[in-house]
Amino acid sequence: ALTIATVLAVIIAAVKHPEYSSDFVEKTPWQMAALPFIVSLLGWMPAPIEISAINSLWSAEKRKTVNFNTEDALFDFNTGYIGTAILAVFFVALGALIQYPTGQAVEAASAKYISQFVGMYASVLGEWSRYLITFIAFLCIFGTVITVIDGYSRVNQESLRLLISQKEDNRKSLNIWMTITAIIGIVIIKFFAGQVSTMLRFAMIGSFLTTPFFALLNYALVTRENKNLPSWLKHLAIAGLIFLFGFAIFFIYALAIGKAG
Repeated sequence: ALTIATVLAVIIAAVKHPEYSSDFVEKTPWQMAALPFIVSLLGWMPAPIEISAINSLWSAEKRKTVNFNTEDALFDFNTGYIGTAILAVFFVALGALIQYPTGQAVEAASAKYISQFVGMYASVLGEWSRYLITFIAFLCIFGTVITVIDGYSRVNQESLRLLISQKEDNRKSLNIWMTITAIIGIVIIKFFAGQVSTMLRFAMIGSFLTTPFFALLNYALVTRENKNLPSWLKHLAIAGLIFLFGFAIFFIYALAIGKAG
């Protein structure tokens, strides 16, 4: 439902001429001060790279109960990843067409941030949609919380199992990890209370800086298990690794010299 609302909002906003405020000053992304925003955007778009490990564990668990092969797992992953990438473009377009022309900064306080987010839809779809979008957004956030707690708990559980050479996992240890993950999440939310934009930027930049290492692990695992990968795919992967490590090093350098606002 949120996907449909987002697509409709972007289409309507694109048809309408954006209303720029009288004191609007257009900013350019081609400056060092824009680097933190670009990095934070790349950190979670279309999804954090560790989703590959999480999706693999979900597929392994699903295989225990239904007939689920590698092709099915790849189809699920590719469908979700490509769909998320397309939706990410629509979300960026939504902000560019509606929020950006106003010149208003993204609210830092949680309640104001949500109000601002819902207001973008209401300004295009009409006030009637405000409560509907709020309810849909709540369901999406609630579903995301469940997904994150389950996914990261499974990864932590499996990592510990491999480290201590435990033969089989069990439901009890998963429940413990889920409880720990939930508690850590609550602590983080409390720590960043009233600073949702700061929390998001911190998490997204952190995700981006760890991405090269996850990508390297993915590459090492795939090339070890599959010796017959096409050469063009290997070259593409290596080029991606060079870009990720290079961009991460450049960002750290920009922070060190105080150029990345």
